[in-house]
Amino acid sequence: MGYELQLGANNIQVDQKAIYLKTYSLNINQGAKGFFQSVTQIFKFDRDIEVIHANSANTLLFAILLRLLWCSRAVIVFTFHLYLEDDSLRLAFKRFLFSWADYLHCSSEALKSQIEKYYPSLQEKIVLIHLGADEKLFHRVSDSEREGFRQQFNLSKDDFVLLYAGRLNPEKNVHLILETLAKESDAHPNLKLLIAGTGPCRSSLAEFVKQSNLEHCVRFIGHWKEMRSLYGACDLLILPSYARETFGLVIVEAALCGLPSLRSNISGAIDQITDGVNGLLFENNNAEQFHAQLVRAIANPEKTKAMGEAAYTTAIEKFTAARMAWQFNSLYKTMLLQPGTGIKDDVTANF
Repeated sequence: MGYELQLGANNIQVDQKAIYLKTYSLNINQGAKGFFQSVTQIFKFDRDIEVIHANSANTLLFAILLRLLWCSRAVIVFTFHLYLEDDSLRLAFKRFLFSWADYLHCSSEALKSQIEKYYPSLQEKIVLIHLGADEKLFHRVSDSEREGFRQQFNLSKDDFVLLYAGRLNPEKNVHLILETLAKESDAHPNLKLLIAGTGPCRSSLAEFVKQSNLEHCVRFIGHWKEMRSLYGACDLLILPSYARETFGLVIVEAALCGLPSLRSNISGAIDQITDGVNGLLFENNNAEQFHAQLVRAIANPEKTKAMGEAAYTTAIEKFTAARMAWQFNSLYKTMLLQPGTGIKDDVTANF
C-alpha cells in the first residue's frame, strides 16, 4: 500500500529484515535496564516517522517518548493484544498512558467492551478492527489434498479427528478435551485427537493420556510449521481456553481452510462464530456444555462439514489479512488527514 516500514523489537528475524526498510534491536520488555537501553536508541530513528503502532504497554511508553523527544509529528496507534484486570493504581497509570495514543485498537467485541468499561473517558479513541489470517497461506483444502494430509498423519478416512493447536499452558484448558475424550472414546472408536504445540502442561497432559488409556487415540505432534496440512487433515478444531485469549486467530486460520471450530465463548468468539451455523460455542469452562457440543459434532459429521463451509465463507468475508490491511490503511489515512498534523509522506514505525 506504499508505506515504508520500520521495526523496533527484540529477536528480529532474518525474514523481517527483508520486509522492513530499517530494523532496530530493542530490549523494551527486559526490565528497567533494557528499557533504558532502548530509549538511548531513539535518536537513531528517522525523524519524519508519521505513524507509530505500539503493541504492548511498554512499547506504548517507548512510542510516547519517541514522539516527545524526536518524531514530534507522529500519531500513535496502540493495539491491545491481551487484557488482564488491574488494581486501581495500575488502571490509573494505564489510563494516563493510553490517553497519549491517538487510537486504541481492539480486535474483538468483548475486548472493546472491556476497555470501554475500564477506561470510559477514552471511548472516542477506541476502534474495532478484527485480526486477519493470510488467505494466500491458508486456503481451502481439496478432497485429494485432505486424503494426502490424512495419510501424512496416519489417519483413516473414517476417523473423526479433533485438533488442538496452541500453547500448552494452563489457561488453554486442554485437560478439558482429554477428560471429555476419556468419556467418549469407547463409544466412538474412530475418534482421534491431535495436539499441536508445546508448553509447561505437556508432561501433565501426557500423564493423563497414559493413566486414562488414551494413547491409541491421542497424539502429541509438538510444534508444527505446515499448519494448513494439519487443518486439512482434521474435522474439528477445539479452543477451550478459559482466559487470556484476545481473539483466537487459530480459529480464522482453520476456517480459511474449511475447518470448523468448537470454542469457549470468551474474547473473539461472538465475532467469529454463530453457534450451530459456522461453528460451535460453549459457556466458558462449562464441562457439561462442552461435552454436549462435542458429541453434537461427532454425531453429525455432515453437519460439521457444512459448518466448515460456512466458516470459510465468514472468514473470507471478514477475517482475511487483506481486509485487515485495508482497515488499518483506512485508520492510518484518517489519522494522517487530521487537521494540524503537517503530514506529507507515508512512513510507519511498528513496534
